Amino acid sequence: MLSEFIPNYDEWVPSETLLSTLGEMRLTRDKVEAVFAFYASDHAGQGPYASEIAKILGISKQNVERRMTELIAFRRAQRLHGKFVLVAGSYTHPAVRRLMGG
Repeated sequence: MLSEFIPNYDEWVPSETLLSTLGEMRLTRDKVEAVFAFYASDHAGQGPYASEIAKILGISKQNVERRMTELIAFRRAQRLHGKFVLVAGSYTHPAVRRLMGG
């Protein structure tokens, strides 16, 4: 007998694809970009809070915010109406590029 599907609205569970992608990455800023992209892909474009990224990566929220600032400085992200969004940069990890339609 199949049990009824009950979505978990309290916590996002990263996919195996994301987890394996994170294992391939060395730089924390690349990992932040990947988590943001995969989360947004699963949530119709809505990005995660820095605290959600921090929880997945096992780092501090402040560290995530610093990496988000780096992504903006490298023109891989921007602030649009006060919100962090990814943009196609001169370098974007291939797994993230696929999610962005490139």
